[in-house]
Amino acid sequence: LPDTVNILSKQKTAEAKDFQVEFQVNDKWDSGFNGELQVKNNTSNSIEGWTLVFDYEGQINSFWEADIIEHNQNHYIIENRGYNYKIPSGSILKLGFGGTSTDRKPENYILKHWMNQF
Repeated sequence: LPDTVNILSKQKTAEAKDFQVEFQVNDKWDSGFNGELQVKNNTSNSIEGWTLVFDYEGQINSFWEADIIEHNQNHYIIENRGYNYKIPSGSILKLGFGGTSTDRKPENYILKHWMNQF
């Protein structure tokens, strides 16, 4: 085994112009709803190894296409599930979830991803 290993990628925070997130409610009932975040890649390159950070006043119970890796009060961090680690250029990634009803929308989106350094 080698004594040292060089990592040839680093995590980067995407600029606001590089992505767009839309929120929609797909189904609603008295105590909850099914919603969807749609993450669009506005760049000419794939976004790989994504993590999405956002604030939401409601409670999200689970995502179907992402893992909640941190939830503290209204602050969420979710990440890809491996099979959907890449958002191709110009594509939209749909992230369905179930949660409790609220009239507010998620906000303050930050998209992080891995970028090759070579």
